[in-house]
Amino acid sequence: MNAARMKTLTLIAGCMLVASSVVGTEVQKHLGFRAYMLGMTEDEFKATSHPDAGQPWMTGLGNLISLCSGDRLPRGAKIFGGDHLASTPEYRKAAISRCAYFYRRGNFLYEVGVGIGAKGEAQFLFRKKHLYLIYVRFPEPLFEDVVAGLKVKYGAPDADTAGIVQNGFGAKAASRALQWKLSDETATLLQRGSRFNEAALSILDKAANMQAQEALRIARGIGEKL
Repeated sequence: MNAARMKTLTLIAGCMLVASSVVGTEVQKHLGFRAYMLGMTEDEFKATSHPDAGQPWMTGLGNLISLCSGDRLPRGAKIFGGDHLASTPEYRKAAISRCAYFYRRGNFLYEVGVGIGAKGEAQFLFRKKHLYLIYVRFPEPLFEDVVAGLKVKYGAPDADTAGIVQNGFGAKAASRALQWKLSDETATLLQRGSRFNEAALSILDKAANMQAQEALRIARGIGEKL
């Protein structure tokens, strides 16, 4: 293994999943991505510095601002390209929100993604102000390194399947799907996400995700009240 790939693997292993905290004699564990653990609150997210602060690709951005859906924007500022945090009425009724980081230039706020180093981007979704879903897109060439990094953290996956996927144009490619489980939480890694050149990592609390989906159905008038 060359030095560059070892450096990449070390970075990925450090980015991957699991944090432990000790409360009395009870050890509680949650899956997560980098500094972000399932179950954390919006306030805890906003109190967490961007994990790549100080890295070369972050040079010149200045102090970052962390915001969640419904937060008041800094005076005179607006988010470039539209309000990325804006919730639809259905999402607001379902108490689903999103949090992200931004830097400011003049009157505009520009989103700063959280990825694997400078690669990829994560989305963080909350319900009732608690993190229940993390979705990470990253370049497919990093897939094998991410698999190796997850195995360093977790050991062998609970499931590892191979198959062929096809895109809308009829092109086919080999793909793998791996899954790790911890209690009611899962981390699912797909070699090919919605695009052939992108892999995807989904980390979720299954019970909270089911509640969120049902809340959305109710908000849209197609489900029963919880």
